[in-house]
Amino acid sequence: MDFMEEAFVELKDGRRGLIVEIRPNEPMQYDVELPNGELTTVFHDEVAKQVHLPTR
Repeated sequence: MDFMEEAFVELKDGRRGLIVEIRPNEPMQYDVELPNGELTTVFHDEVAKQVHLPTR
């Protein structure tokens, strides 16, 4: 499954964050903003799933 920008995801190491940029490299990479404001670049296979946050 490919993910889109502005999607909340959970990484395989348990961290969660927001995809802020997609890098169309081979293999595909995502820049993910973590809750503490840190930006990290991960490969596609490091993303476990998309997370749907509850809205109120």
